[in-house]
Amino acid sequence: HRILGRRAAVKVLHAHLADQGEMLQRFVREARIVNQIRHPHVVDIYDFGMMPDGSPYYVMELLEGRTLSQLIHERGRMSAERALAYLEPVCQALEATHRAGIVHRDLKASNVMVVEDGERPRVKLLDFGIAKILQPQTGTTGQQGQEGLTLAGQRLGTAFAMAPEQLRD
Repeated sequence: HRILGRRAAVKVLHAHLADQGEMLQRFVREARIVNQIRHPHVVDIYDFGMMPDGSPYYVMELLEGRTLSQLIHERGRMSAERALAYLEPVCQALEATHRAGIVHRDLKASNVMVVEDGERPRVKLLDFGIAKILQPQTGTTGQQGQEGLTLAGQRLGTAFAMAPEQLRD
């Protein structure tokens, strides 16, 4: 990133998807949602803009490492203590996400980046593309703070990683 002076990653919505209103809305919402959370265990987005062809992009922190899914695939079953070391920071990220009035809706090991491994791993929660924006916590949940992009009965996410209540609507 020229202004911030650090390496960054750029996510670009393909031009053919930018023509689809819902995909464009989801892409823009993802960048806005992540910036509402601001937590050390959630990927950070630095900038947003449009390519010369009209495709939107955002610039985010460059994360080096492997996804939790890749780690599990490489190492196999892990002890409860080791699993907890990865899950505690994910839970902290989710707590901050929920405090911001946002539900991730696609929590799975491939959306968790292990940036530093070790006794106390550093992880980042990724991919808020299908997140749902709720009203900030006022004692009631389920009310949307902004117009949603999901139709009633439409399921978004990864079926094997969904909570039962999400599968039941």
